[in-house]
Amino acid sequence: MYKFQENNFQRNDKKQKIVRYNFPDILILIDFHLVDNLIFDDDINLECHPEYKNENGLKRIDESLINCVIDLSGYVNTRHGQNISIVPLICTENEKNLKSVGVLYELFSYLSLTKDSLVVSIGGGTMSDICGFAASTYLRGINFAIVPSTLLSMIDASVGGKNGVNFKNHKNIIGSFYFPRFITIIPELISFLDSIELLSGFAEYLKYLFISNNYKKVKNLIKNFESYKEKSKNSPQGSSDNLSRLCNFLVVYFNHNPDNILDAIKFKYRIVKGDERDSDKRHILNFGHTIGHAIEKNLSLPHGLSVLIGMLWETRISYLSGLITLNYYLNFLTALKTLGLPTSLNDLFQFPQICRNDFKRLISNKKKDILLSLKYDKKIEQNSLVLFLPQKRKGKHYRFAKARIDIMRFIDYLDDFLQVEINENEQEEKDI
Repeated sequence: MYKFQENNFQRNDKKQKIVRYNFPDILILIDFHLVDNLIFDDDINLECHPEYKNENGLKRIDESLINCVIDLSGYVNTRHGQNISIVPLICTENEKNLKSVGVLYELFSYLSLTKDSLVVSIGGGTMSDICGFAASTYLRGINFAIVPSTLLSMIDASVGGKNGVNFKNHKNIIGSFYFPRFITIIPELISFLDSIELLSGFAEYLKYLFISNNYKKVKNLIKNFESYKEKSKNSPQGSSDNLSRLCNFLVVYFNHNPDNILDAIKFKYRIVKGDERDSDKRHILNFGHTIGHAIEKNLSLPHGLSVLIGMLWETRISYLSGLITLNYYLNFLTALKTLGLPTSLNDLFQFPQICRNDFKRLISNKKKDILLSLKYDKKIEQNSLVLFLPQKRKGKHYRFAKARIDIMRFIDYLDDFLQVEINENEQEEKDI
């Protein structure tokens, strides 16, 4: 388990002086998908707003998880008589709207929360987005903490201080900057993620490796994966397909070496602290997200995998704009392929959870929407799209830096990429 509070990062086996808080009321909001068996101590009061009851009553919550959360990694002084309420929430992208925020306001009011209360979000990035925004705006801000349950939220969503909801089909267009009092990272939760969630988080981890120019770690990662594949082939329990092998490898990679997660968090935290209001340096974290958000919104694809395609396409745009060499782009593409990651929309739609038989029609119909959605992107300035792209420097050195790409040229590039996807899909159908 990791403890994270301001500039302090540590594992639970390392001693460090931390600030302990006293909260009269604690509201724990937990993703319904994590809810399992419920065993409460006598002094824990379970409150439930009518909005959250299902026909069978409340689902049950695992005792070990609750005990872990109540302890809150030593940041909270718990005592007899303290009001601790636990409420399961359904938090998907469909619920990421102002209506859900209004429901949370009703819950906060129902529980008589004050500015001294604490709201804890246990779940993925969508959960912390909604809960963080509600906490930041209720009473002009009440205490907030995060226990991220997905790899993506551990590495990305829990650290940035950004909270928000979607509005009129535009992603994260209403939001706030509001940092949690503390974050608790539990790497063991990675073992419970499905393949889509694992790969989505891994895509964000790769983004961290590339924008930090940590190519040595990329090479070691690929080397370790190749070694793992060879060993698993000879194992009776080994997986037969590359996707399963990769997912099994990721569980081992992050569980056995949780400092990999911490390194990514530290890197993002340093950038965020230098640009808390997202005005300049922090834009480097948007690598892959401009195209990724457009794909995610219009094709209903997972965030992390959409960003993965976004990173690949934005790297190609960097090459087409003369900012990097062809060799750099091909190395980037090869790294993704060697790791068994999808490198096209065609690849994504072959996942069992995503499978669509009408790929060609879907892309053709949505192509215009994908291109139009770029007009609402928050990174457009004076008819140019401001991107952080890989760029060649003196000698063999590369770094990610700000680049202005004419919006019409950018749309032409993206239009070409989508047409290539359609053509490749047609060819695959002919081959079949």
